[in-house]
Amino acid sequence: MWLSEKAATRKNAPPPAEVGTATGGASVFTETEKRNLPVCAPGGYAWRPKFGDDVLVIKCADGASRVISALSNPQETLESGEVLIYSGGASIHLKNDGRVLICGEVYINGVPLSDAGDDDHGT
Repeated sequence: MWLSEKAATRKNAPPPAEVGTATGGASVFTETEKRNLPVCAPGGYAWRPKFGDDVLVIKCADGASRVISALSNPQETLESGEVLIYSGGASIHLKNDGRVLICGEVYINGVPLSDAGDDDHGT
């Protein structure tokens, strides 16, 4: 009896993880729209899914749902073990051979990198 009750409870329980579509900010549509979900990311990294991204939503032990990841389609140039950080037209590609490829305008402390090496002392 106890086992059959447990099995019946599991059938009606929501899935522990599901894929949804970001509908803006921290809102996701799975079977219904869930608004203001916390977005989890590795330490030191901030991220917000863009509208239309497919995201992974998990149900935590406290009963709350959280967005933990976006589904990605790695580019053909991305080899196993490499990392690509991208947003819009900017990207940082960490290559297995030790190279770091940066695409986009690079600023250092608010100064464009193309101007950072300029010497105003006439030397």
